Amino acid sequence: MRYDNAVTRYMKKVLIGENPSDAEWYEHLLMFNRLHPGGTPKIFRPFTNADRRSSYELLARAVAAFGPAANVIDIGCGDGALVPDLRRVLPDALIVGVDISDVEIDAARLKVDDKRVRFIQAHAAKLPIASDSIDAVVSHLALMLMPDVNEVLLEARRILRQGGRLAFVVDHPGGRDEDSMAMFANAGASIRAQYPGFAQKNPGDQNFRDATAIDEQLKTLGFHNVVMTSIVTTAQLNADAYWEFFASTYVIGM
Repeated sequence: MRYDNAVTRYMKKVLIGENPSDAEWYEHLLMFNRLHPGGTPKIFRPFTNADRRSSYELLARAVAAFGPAANVIDIGCGDGALVPDLRRVLPDALIVGVDISDVEIDAARLKVDDKRVRFIQAHAAKLPIASDSIDAVVSHLALMLMPDVNEVLLEARRILRQGGRLAFVVDHPGGRDEDSMAMFANAGASIRAQYPGFAQKNPGDQNFRDATAIDEQLKTLGFHNVVMTSIVTTAQLNADAYWEFFASTYVIGM
């Protein structure tokens, strides 16, 4: 695998060990979404826990466990992959998906045929939604990618009604089994063999993958009754699926 055709400033910088800016990361993320709309669920939907439930289903069930919701905002909705899971457990809710990518929003509108679902292209830190108007805000594998996650969380708090709920899934090292960790390490080593300067830290907020840091962050921003659950997911992937995973991931070598 070679990256001589790297098309974003983010890719070019990490390959030589430089630190990209937040703006360059967002540019790279948008390019990924343009090249691979619906890429995230394609990669992560096959991963399930011991009960054969995906993280999408587990997130939807966690939201519904708090009781009925008249409306739900899905931050970083992508192509609407979470909508079917939300609809199964919240059949009467108005669901609004928000994503920064116009390509993902177009894909979501084509994919989801439901009169009680809408999709909006917007930055999650600047939502065109009234204050104190939403029962639940959810996000699946998106918040940890946002350098300005504090602003996004404050925006979620602004639109939530009193007693509203925030529920999300983020990636964390404890959520990967040993085989997966070895796979990522080998991918990074292969890149370094061709690009010795390759160095890439996790994009987004560096603390938003650690349970203790997330707990403190949420409480500092005014959220209460914070509960976190660790989810370990695995998948049986053949050689073609492994290649697809790395060929379409937005983080080089993870």
